[in-house]
Amino acid sequence: MGEIQTPCRNASASNMPNLLEKDQGLERIAVTENDNIEECQKNDATLTNSIRERRLKKNAISASFAFFCVFCSLTGLQALQSSINCIEGLGFASLVTLYTSTVLSGLFLTSFLTEVLGNRKSMILSPVCYVVFTVANFYPSWYTMIPAAVIIGLGTSILWTAIPTYVTTVGELLAQCKDKSPEGMIAKVLAVLFFFFNLSSVITFVPVSIVYWDQSTDNANETQVAETLMYTCGANDCQVTEGNATTYCNPPKEELTYTLLGIYVAEGLAAVFIVVFFVDNLDSHISNKQRKQPLKELGTTIRVCLTINMAMLIPLSIYNGIHLAFIVGDFSKSYISCSLGVDMVGYVFICYGAICTCAQFLLYKMRTTKQRILMMSVAFTCLNTCYILLLIMEPEDNTITKILIFVIPILSGIADSILWREISVVHALVFPRNKEAAFTNKNIWQSTGFCIGFSLSLFMCVYIKIALMIVLSVISFALYFILEFNHHKEMNSQAQQSTEREVEENDTFI
Repeated sequence: MGEIQTPCRNASASNMPNLLEKDQGLERIAVTENDNIEECQKNDATLTNSIRERRLKKNAISASFAFFCVFCSLTGLQALQSSINCIEGLGFASLVTLYTSTVLSGLFLTSFLTEVLGNRKSMILSPVCYVVFTVANFYPSWYTMIPAAVIIGLGTSILWTAIPTYVTTVGELLAQCKDKSPEGMIAKVLAVLFFFFNLSSVITFVPVSIVYWDQSTDNANETQVAETLMYTCGANDCQVTEGNATTYCNPPKEELTYTLLGIYVAEGLAAVFIVVFFVDNLDSHISNKQRKQPLKELGTTIRVCLTINMAMLIPLSIYNGIHLAFIVGDFSKSYISCSLGVDMVGYVFICYGAICTCAQFLLYKMRTTKQRILMMSVAFTCLNTCYILLLIMEPEDNTITKILIFVIPILSGIADSILWREISVVHALVFPRNKEAAFTNKNIWQSTGFCIGFSLSLFMCVYIKIALMIVLSVISFALYFILEFNHHKEMNSQAQQSTEREVEENDTFI
């Protein structure tokens, strides 16, 4: 940003000594003019700070919108894999490969690549990986989908490290501009980021509903088949090979799928365009704090993973991945599709995404430790209420089932929006000097949860999986609350020590 030219810049105090040598009247005029110059300089600094603040806000919104475009393509395509590539289980295999690649690349490559490329270039590379995966779906086979899944796994790992690191850096710089606490500003910009993320889960299913509108006319035939085979739905679905809706495969028409894939490719390319032309490079601000050698990044990631604080956060990240895999996989197949039909999946997930997005408005001002603990308590209550409902309900094509099917995404949407935001916030706060390594660990363990969740769906009964999630939620949330209390206590102790140090210095000076 070039220097801002204002009328105050043209004023000069170089002639002030000559004016002061003349007489007392001119001296007063000169002093007054000098005061005006100082006031103008202060105004110039304020104006420069204001422009800097606007640019930082533009960067936060642009990066978040690019994030939105990327996940508009991924979320819908991921939810459709088991339908459009159901032959020989290719869609499920690609999802397992995707998250396995995310874990391995996050462990061995992500920190290295984000350090070498920088956050901005990493945010350009990631959407390209998503476009490659989308294009592979035009020609689905084991030779195209599996390698593409490996590539998108790498892109996902890079994106989930680069974007939060970039946005939290924007939050810290905004806090400097406004002379406010970094904790509050980081929470604000992350709320914007996850608002766009949750909005993507709504928008992504709009083209699905429009493009596959004609496909919904075939649901009558699916219902007749279901009645003939007596599929087992809900918590009693044990993924057996006979008489189970999860083994049914009826891919949509290819021309409709190609239209949808074209939309997803355009969204991925739009993300690249936004980052290239609207997102500024802030790597210099990150490097000024703590620049590390690329070859040491893996060691940093491992060291952060071995800390007590990260050990207390890992169960929550794994649990979050398992829960989301359950919502995308088991809830979609064993409850929605099995009881109401495939055409209802899009509507239920639009409801889920809308609730997640609206919940971000409530979370926008939740910044303090007490507020975060309160919100996480709400999330814990909502999640376990969902699990109890899922265990006791008997999915059938009736009014009660339809109501409960939409109650579940409402409760889960509230809880998931809280989890996504608060997990990122606590990683940024607990590891302020190792944010990239902290976010890398978060992504690794969350992706591990996805892999575990999808793998368990192959052989585990739904009710056992629900019971497992209840136990994991109790353990992971308990550890999170302990970490929050310890962090809050540590911050108060540091503040008290700083105050005592200032008092001692003042006493010494006196």
